Amino acid sequence: MPALPIIESFFDEELGKIVFLLSQGRQIRIKISASAISVYVPGKRHLTKARDFLSENKSVIVSKQNKLRSRTPSGNSVYDGMKTLFFTVRLIEDQERKSLFFRRKKDTLEIYYPENTSIETLQPQLLKGLNYFLRKDATAYLPQRLELLAKKHGFTYNKVSIRSKHTSWGSCTSKKHISLSLYLLLAPEPLIDYVLLHELCHTIEMNHGPRFQALLNQCTNGQSQTLKQELKKIRIPT
Repeated sequence: MPALPIIESFFDEELGKIVFLLSQGRQIRIKISASAISVYVPGKRHLTKARDFLSENKSVIVSKQNKLRSRTPSGNSVYDGMKTLFFTVRLIEDQERKSLFFRRKKDTLEIYYPENTSIETLQPQLLKGLNYFLRKDATAYLPQRLELLAKKHGFTYNKVSIRSKHTSWGSCTSKKHISLSLYLLLAPEPLIDYVLLHELCHTIEMNHGPRFQALLNQCTNGQSQTLKQELKKIRIPT
């Protein structure tokens, strides 16, 4: 069956993508998915009426979309419900989708995926998309937080960079170049500060000897060992 002609399309903040299609039917019909709306219009002369019909039923449509978005993903995923410092991840099965679609909505990252698709097969694309949004937040937040803590405790450093490290939370070179993992945003703020202070302490002590431990413990109000153990509970997605 050939695709129906598109009369017009646009994006709505609440409803997602809205497409008006020229149909062969006699009535205006609406097809609702979790992230898009298809409006079938029986002739271009009914376009205004179709727009009005959509507007009048917007609250009902939003309610139905919310029900679709609350559906449990097919298969367990470490990503669904994942919390970062700035957003929570929600996986949403969507029959209109042919591939993954990411939408940041305030403190939620909505990830729409094709219906009847195994989450496991989407893992690489999920991680790539998650990294994109994590990097944006990490780039905006971590350098300014590092600078604030450095000034507070009297440290100096020469450079900071954000990496997608899976093996460590951060590092510091002998030239005082600090590298931080964007996955730090998966940890609560006290643990993020602990890692930042850990790397700042390396600008003075490059090893993990007694003087380093004493300095870090001083900067964390005697909580360095407790924070270290809490950090071990945070898992980096792979």
